Amino acid sequence: NSNDKLNYRLTYTNNQQKGIVPNTGLAKNTIGLSAGYQIIPQLRADVTMNYVHTNSDNRASTGAKNADNIMAIFLKMPRNVSLNSLQQQWRDGKENVAQNTPIGDETSTGINNPYFVVYNNLNGNTRDRVYGNLRLKYDILKGLSLQIRSGLDVYSDKRTMRHAVTSQSFFNGYYQEDDVSFMEINNDFLLSYRLPDEAVRNFGFSISAGGNMMNQISKRLGAIAPELTIPGVYNLTNNAKPILAGNSLTQKKVNSLYVTAQFSYLNGLFLDLTGRNDWSSALPKKNNSYFYPSVSGSLIFSNLFEHKEWFTFGKLRASWAKVGGDTSPYQLQL
Repeated sequence: NSNDKLNYRLTYTNNQQKGIVPNTGLAKNTIGLSAGYQIIPQLRADVTMNYVHTNSDNRASTGAKNADNIMAIFLKMPRNVSLNSLQQQWRDGKENVAQNTPIGDETSTGINNPYFVVYNNLNGNTRDRVYGNLRLKYDILKGLSLQIRSGLDVYSDKRTMRHAVTSQSFFNGYYQEDDVSFMEINNDFLLSYRLPDEAVRNFGFSISAGGNMMNQISKRLGAIAPELTIPGVYNLTNNAKPILAGNSLTQKKVNSLYVTAQFSYLNGLFLDLTGRNDWSSALPKKNNSYFYPSVSGSLIFSNLFEHKEWFTFGKLRASWAKVGGDTSPYQLQL
């Protein structure tokens, strides 16, 4: 709905995806809200917020060296092995004890049974995510405006990984749980000016200057049961060997200032300039600043001549840029 001052939209999306690999898929539910309000003629507020719940009982395994990679199994499987014969995942009378493997015996497995993998070695994932931003824009003068914005992106992710007994690489079974959380907050401002079209004939100019403060926090807590006491029971207390556990906390901040300007003449000559400087907490305190500019120019010479019967469009363009970047946290020393 909308009127002369207020507009808003509420959406709900349900997405059910079935994987190409059997017993894999993804369910996603999304609720979105976007709204805007003209507080006074010069001041407007806009807000966007989204909530996403994603769930999968099993995501397909990938990676060339992953023993559960279905395509890798097919590549290694002898051509004289019937795929239909492998639909029986366990050996006769030995369910949850010995898989019906294409190569190997009860004491070793050359490669996994693909049906055994997709119905027993599961990769679960449940994620809740909230992201959005709030923006205030104030028109100071004609062509001159100030924008202030704050954005949030936060999620919590619970992951599970299980391997049944007699799996290749995890012959005695395996179970893992990970709790991952992430939060990023961005606060920025942008002061923009655009020369009115009627101010100077055949000449255009705009410039923007702003800054950003980015703060990231990432946490992870994980535990592994490297072998199972009771086959087919997947929890951390069913461990035949001591639990392997660990946790991590990473934090990173980046403060930035930037400017960009655009010039145009006769709708045929254009020049763009940018410059940005970042200060990153991931770099040494005495050397954590880096600057990266760019310049781009173009000439549409077909717009500068009145008689161009023999061509309709012609353009020359050149640009130069310097790229800047930091690193992930805690990477400067071994």
